[in-house]
Amino acid sequence: MTETVQTEKLEGSEKLKGSEKLTTRTKVLYGVADLGAAMVTSSINFFLLFFYTDVLHIDPGLAGMALLTGKLTWDAINDPLMGYLSDRTRTRIGRRRPYMLAGAVPLGLATWLLYSIPGKLSGVIAFLAIVGSFLLFDTMYTVIHVPYVSLTPELTHDYEERTALTTVRMIFSSLGYILGAASTTAIVGWFQGLGWTAKASYSGVGAVFGVIATAVVLTTALSIRERRTEVEPSRMPPVRALLQSFRNRTFVRLVVAYFCNSVA
Repeated sequence: MTETVQTEKLEGSEKLKGSEKLTTRTKVLYGVADLGAAMVTSSINFFLLFFYTDVLHIDPGLAGMALLTGKLTWDAINDPLMGYLSDRTRTRIGRRRPYMLAGAVPLGLATWLLYSIPGKLSGVIAFLAIVGSFLLFDTMYTVIHVPYVSLTPELTHDYEERTALTTVRMIFSSLGYILGAASTTAIVGWFQGLGWTAKASYSGVGAVFGVIATAVVLTTALSIRERRTEVEPSRMPPVRALLQSFRNRTFVRLVVAYFCNSVA
């Protein structure tokens, strides 16, 4: 009797483990969303400040300060806030996908707007235009990307499958980052060959990358299915949770590693 029960438990665990396996199609459909996100991020990192200073002729100090202000005042807040919200979202299609579906088109529009602010701006107006467009883009990017990255444990509980998912995602991310950096000037040159001005050509870049980002995010959100989770989000207050996290030495080492990578 005991042997029969143990055998049934073993068979049940093997079935459960088998159900954790993901198809290659699922992994690819999950990872492809990071292609568009990485292309946009790469283009912004390499060319947005150039666009402000050399195309729109905005004062470099003012443009740099505007971007820094946006990052310091909002970028450090919206990621944990979005994670807090998505953890507590409950819908029939999951808690991550609704944000991806709702934010895909706004992300594309925000990407286009980032490269489409008016020319000949100066002073406070230029500062506000840069900060406003950046905050809009950063908000929509966070609405998409935080739930997207959080999908990994929603798709499988298997450690090896999660590692494979992340590997596929990072392959698409690396490819997207290279394509974004390499294709920005090529797209600008193509538009200028059609007789567009430099400003209009960069606006075209924003539109192209915006369409790509929207398309791949929708592809992922519409193609995969979240599994229902019975795990309840932490009820610990956010500030206390943050302080508690920094008592974890492994987490602190990871944060330091990410910081050094970002600086580099």
